[in-house]
Amino acid sequence: MEDLIYKLESYSQTEEIDVKQLLEAYKQDNRKRPVWDMVEDIQRQAMLYANIIELLKSGKSAAAIRSKFEGELGLMREGTLPNPNVPAQLTKAFQKISQYRKALVEIIKRFGGELLNELSFEVGLTVSVGVSVGFPPAVIISVEHTATVQEITKY
Repeated sequence: MEDLIYKLESYSQTEEIDVKQLLEAYKQDNRKRPVWDMVEDIQRQAMLYANIIELLKSGKSAAAIRSKFEGELGLMREGTLPNPNVPAQLTKAFQKISQYRKALVEIIKRFGGELLNELSFEVGLTVSVGVSVGFPPAVIISVEHTATVQEITKY
């Protein structure tokens, strides 16, 4: 899993994440649900960067954040966050969240059907899939049970 997280991080260094190529990496890793796993990893990374922004807003030093995320917690490879200064970390966090938001939209647009197949929804359910482009970005899967109402006649 960590290798795919690092691959996701490196893919997000470009202007747009190549979700098709990234999905191939998840499939080559013999994932049973590669689209779902990729969505979960993207949402996880987006949340990390959202947390970094919140910590910077609360007054934490960039050096402390880098030390915590890269060292103490091991959530990012060493050197992922810029040299400890607030504007550089803030810029990087906003850029990463933007990249992940675009990737989620692209995944739903191109692979939404495959995602629903992986999740094996039952017949009789109405399923919709979408992307919240808010902060942090997230994939939204709505499941609605359908039923018919029968009129009961009282005698």
